[in-house]
Amino acid sequence: AAGRDNGITTMDDADPTVTNDDAKNDDISRDEQMSQESFQSWIADQLQSANPIVSQKYEHFLAGESWSIPACIAHWRHRFHGNPALWKRLFSKGRVVKEVVEALPIVQGVVRFVTQQHEQLVANNTRREAIVVDLCSGKGYLSMLLSEMLSRKLQPEDERNNNSGDMDNGNEDGENDADPSTSATSTGLFIRKFVLIDKQWPLHGDANVASPHHINWEHIYGTCPQTGQQYQWPIPLQTSKQNLKAGRTAKVLSERLFEAHKEEGEEPPIIIVLAVHLCGTLSIKAVEMFNDHPETVQWMALKPCCLP
Repeated sequence: AAGRDNGITTMDDADPTVTNDDAKNDDISRDEQMSQESFQSWIADQLQSANPIVSQKYEHFLAGESWSIPACIAHWRHRFHGNPALWKRLFSKGRVVKEVVEALPIVQGVVRFVTQQHEQLVANNTRREAIVVDLCSGKGYLSMLLSEMLSRKLQPEDERNNNSGDMDNGNEDGENDADPSTSATSTGLFIRKFVLIDKQWPLHGDANVASPHHINWEHIYGTCPQTGQQYQWPIPLQTSKQNLKAGRTAKVLSERLFEAHKEEGEEPPIIIVLAVHLCGTLSIKAVEMFNDHPETVQWMALKPCCLP
C-alpha cells in the first residue's frame, strides 16, 4: 500500500488456501434455513476457521461490530432476500470466504487511511469528499464490503445513501441513482462512490440482462422484485467498462475521473485506488495511475497476482 505521506507499507500475508468447501447447493440450502443472526454467526465462524493465523491477526474485522465483515455480508443477504436467483449467483461460501480472507490486509489498510483522514478533517472542522477506484474489480466483492463497512464507520444514518455517482462516460459507465449529498455543515471525509473498473462489464445502455461474456450487474443496478425499487448500496457502486491496456484509457480516466474536478472548478477529491489480483503489465498501469495524479490519488493498494 502506498500513501503520499507515509511511504510504503508492505502487505506480507500470503494468500491463504481455503479448503473443504461445501457444495454450492448445500450452502444455499443451509442459508435458506437460517435467521439473519444465525447467518451472521455462521459466516463469521467460516471466516475465522478458514485460516486461523490470518483470522487472529484481523480478528477485529471479524467480530460482532455493526461494521464487521460478517455483518456486512449479512446486509448483502438481507438486501437480496427477495431475489433468491441473484443471491445464489452472488453468494457461495467458498468464493466469498476466499475473497474476504485474501482481501483482509487491503481492507485494514483502507480503513486505517480513511479513518485517519476523517479524524483530521473533523479536528479541523472541514469536509472533503473521496472516491474509491477498484481496478479489475470483477463482481466487486471488495468494494461491496467497503461500501457497507465505511458507511457504518464514518457516516451517521441520515447521511447514508445520500451520495451519487456522477462520472458520465457516454455509454461506458453505469450510474447508481442515489440522491447527491446536501449536507453542507457536516465535517469529515465522505465517500462519494466506488467506481468498479473492469473490461467485462456491459456497456452502459446495453440490455439489463448481461450477455454470457459479461459480468452480471444485477446486484448493482437491478430492482427488487417485491418493491420494484432499484437496489441501493450504502455508498453507491458505479461500473465502468474500461480496458486498462488500451492506449486511450489513461486519457479517458484522467479527464473523467482523476482530473474531472478541474472542469467543474471543484476541490479535488481524495482518490483511493484498489489494485488487487492484477496480472502482468496491469500492475504497471496501476503504478502509472498513482504517479500521474499526485493531486488526487492519495493512497493505493497494489496486490498483483503476477508480475511482468
